[in-house]
Amino acid sequence: ASLEGVRDNQLMGRLDYTLPHNARLFYRFNYFSNSLPSDFGLGYSVYSNKDITRSHLVGLDFSSGTFTHAVRFSFLKFQNQIVDTTVGSDLPFADTGVTLDALGNGLYTGPSPLAPQSTPQRNLQIKYDGSKAIRSHILRYGVSFNNIQGGGFASFYGTAPRISWNQTDANAAFAATGPYPGLNGGGPETNPLNWPAERVRYGNGQGFSTLEPALGFPAGGLGPDHRFAFYVGDSWKVKPNFTVTVGVRYDHDTGRTDSDLPADPAINAQFPGWGNRVNQPNTNFAPQLGIAWDPAKNGKTVVRAGIGLYY
Repeated sequence: ASLEGVRDNQLMGRLDYTLPHNARLFYRFNYFSNSLPSDFGLGYSVYSNKDITRSHLVGLDFSSGTFTHAVRFSFLKFQNQIVDTTVGSDLPFADTGVTLDALGNGLYTGPSPLAPQSTPQRNLQIKYDGSKAIRSHILRYGVSFNNIQGGGFASFYGTAPRISWNQTDANAAFAATGPYPGLNGGGPETNPLNWPAERVRYGNGQGFSTLEPALGFPAGGLGPDHRFAFYVGDSWKVKPNFTVTVGVRYDHDTGRTDSDLPADPAINAQFPGWGNRVNQPNTNFAPQLGIAWDPAKNGKTVVRAGIGLYY
């Protein structure tokens, strides 16, 4: 059987410009794409998984006295696509127009039930990082804002319906009287088309999980999520061979999906806890502590340890 191979493409370009007063401005562009075949454990029902990522970054670095400053603005767009690659191939029963699923013996062939899918995301982020040296201390601080828009669709069974049957003696006897010729010199029961259909699944032609339009799709939008974060920390050289780093970071996301909806008592009556209101975390403070110790004071051995809470 012939399958599409793995492909990987990467492109990066960067432009630097030196400004007066020891400031530096730069622009960077990244493009990445890959494509690889997979069957998700479904045997002869294959698809191609494609990822495309494009990003633009503008950065400015400068210093003033004992202060350093770094400003970044970035635009990123990501898209994942899942496309059926069984139809038109020389895989068994690739062009029957249905996905065949023999429950119990592992035979699975025909158009992929996972296709088509597309999952895009767009990020717009601006961030600032600064530092200041004060005697034996280096203070570091920063703030960032990220606008995240998600979307997409997953049209399961959108390429073809899925027909399943069980490997029972009664069904085998039924298949033995089927009209389609057997395979590899065997009887009619060796042809999956002769087995009785016990379950048929159709896609609904939609595939969207929300009603919100986004990123070129008429529905399926998630967000936008406004992610805000700031941090402050201090690296303190207590002794020439012993440094303590302490800090705290705060993260907040505004777009937790369905967090605006109340709890659903009807769901909780059947499945306790499943119908609770979606938690919108507003107290994500993340403390961090670390040490670096040079016991021999010769720079040959350094002991490091750290602990923190991260979101």
